Amino acid sequence: MISDLFYLKLRPAFASQPVVFLPGWGFSGRIAELIPCLKKHTLIYPRYLVPPHSLLQELATFSAHHNFSRIILAGWSMGANLALDFALKYPQPAGEVHLLAMRDSWPVDEIEAIRQDLHKNPKIFLSRFFRKCFLGYKKEYQVFVREMQDQITTETNLETLDAGLDYLAAYNLPDKLPSGLDIIISHGEKDIIAPVNKRPCLKNRQTKIIPHGGHMFFLAADFTMSSRQDKETISRKFSRAAATYDKYADVQKESATRLAELLPQIKLDRILEIGCGTGNYTKLLHEKYPVTEISALDFSMEMVEQARKKIQNKQVNFFCLDGEKYLAEEKKFDLITSNGALQWFIRPYAAFTRIGRRLTENGWFICAIFGPETLVELQNAFNDVLGRRIKLAASSFLTREQLQNSLVDIFDRVEIDELRLIRRYDSLFELLHHLRKTGTSGFQRSGLSLNRQLIREVDKWFAAGCGHRVSYQIFMICCRKPLSPQ
Repeated sequence: MISDLFYLKLRPAFASQPVVFLPGWGFSGRIAELIPCLKKHTLIYPRYLVPPHSLLQELATFSAHHNFSRIILAGWSMGANLALDFALKYPQPAGEVHLLAMRDSWPVDEIEAIRQDLHKNPKIFLSRFFRKCFLGYKKEYQVFVREMQDQITTETNLETLDAGLDYLAAYNLPDKLPSGLDIIISHGEKDIIAPVNKRPCLKNRQTKIIPHGGHMFFLAADFTMSSRQDKETISRKFSRAAATYDKYADVQKESATRLAELLPQIKLDRILEIGCGTGNYTKLLHEKYPVTEISALDFSMEMVEQARKKIQNKQVNFFCLDGEKYLAEEKKFDLITSNGALQWFIRPYAAFTRIGRRLTENGWFICAIFGPETLVELQNAFNDVLGRRIKLAASSFLTREQLQNSLVDIFDRVEIDELRLIRRYDSLFELLHHLRKTGTSGFQRSGLSLNRQLIREVDKWFAAGCGHRVSYQIFMICCRKPLSPQ
């Protein structure tokens, strides 16, 4: 018999992959109703508090009963610990796993201090705790107090709350995670319950830091757990730049030339190029392998149309497709390659695993990927002028160490060389113009609002600090076949 613990809010258009929201300590899942980005999804959440281990067992039973083939797990605070535990114990239904405002650990003395304050007066303690969690989100807090707080406080018992504290005190992050488990970590920059420096550092997993976000950053109207919005923004920028890309993309052209030098001197039957852009690197591929079937993908139709004009040969086929999605297909390739595109992937670690699966025996993965020190001079200029740290798009790109750690788990041989290209611009205006004309400004929620006065101030720093010179960090990667059949 299925208990009534979980509430299922069905939205037929999204029923195939529902979102399971697991709340933090002291909260019922009803707060999911306040989260804007969940309003269009089929939603599942616990109606009331139960001990952590009971919740996991109940969720497994509930998922099996409803025959969900895949679920999106979204865990907040202690719920993030539970979401990760569930995904590791019951991997079959777990698709994406979103860890929101999770701490890497809770010291035992902190837990005991919380327990003592809780037992003195549970109602007063919970009221103060709820208010701290909602700092920065006044309107949502007022709704919570009006519609949910009394019910949660009345229905919750000390035994259940103590069980949650025991769970947090004993929790240990796993040493290693399955490479195919799609984990997305998000954390508020201003979180005081789970400070950003206490966030979990999981191997081969990045954290998206939400500027100015508190413990409940997901209550913001612009927060999304979907990568679609980010991808659409990047795609639009490349599409607008399709006609001007070749004139300004000197860095990308030099990277393509260097990358072509790494290509193996062997016969290949099928090549997949991800992010072909206007076809500059595709042309080099075709010249080196004139009789090889090349599938070249790009998520911008305007870029694809430019590439088709440049290369008209039956061996080269262009497709307007999202490379990340295409990698989920089963077709095999002797070479998968990309020049300056994979840094825009939302789930790069999952993509690397899929690339390994799409390669034939003795297949090659060769790519150029921009690193986080790209345009570092520009970021330093903004930081100094504004007096605070902002994050430009490149700051989220993978480091050499992150790439190495990820790829060695997938491939037999991994070689990574670093290429540094220096370019000088006459002014900051010229650099920004260059980025627009190549579509490479990317997507970021930096909280940065550009205006002419700010640009002029940054331009002065830019000129004095580095003479309008900026660096492009590019990792040239060459990998050979997966370690074992995927």
